[in-house]
Amino acid sequence: MKTKYLLLAILALLPAGLTAQSDFDISADYSPYEDMILLHLVNNADKPMRIRNNFGGGTSGSYVVFLLKDKAGKKISEYPAVFGEGVNYQHFVDISPRSSITTKYRLRSLTPSSRNVSEIYSVDASCFIGYSIQGKDVYEYFDKVLTIHTKQDLMIDPG
Repeated sequence: MKTKYLLLAILALLPAGLTAQSDFDISADYSPYEDMILLHLVNNADKPMRIRNNFGGGTSGSYVVFLLKDKAGKKISEYPAVFGEGVNYQHFVDISPRSSITTKYRLRSLTPSSRNVSEIYSVDASCFIGYSIQGKDVYEYFDKVLTIHTKQDLMIDPG
């Protein structure tokens, strides 16, 4: 009888654990007016968060790889970058509790000089992020691939 109630309690609490909000999230947009890819990094925790950028091309630290694609979805090029709010390299990026920052990447800067920006129809941003939250002893990792559409096909109604 006790086992039955224990199983019922576990099943009742299971969805709460599955829907718990993560400490960190990332999303992306494209601003056609600025010709910029925008990555929004969100700290959902009650304490400050610190993101450590990759330095010198090693495998530790945070970085993003932009994979530029044409209309057919074929790779045009890839471009590695770090997270930062300005033009200067930042070893650490700090995010206040329950807030976000937006990092901007000009599409022209990501595109090879041999190609035209108008050839880029979508970008896959593979984000690899290592972060710590003040008061936690753990350095956590988060990775996510975001697809950003930079061109929309024109839909013309024939009639």
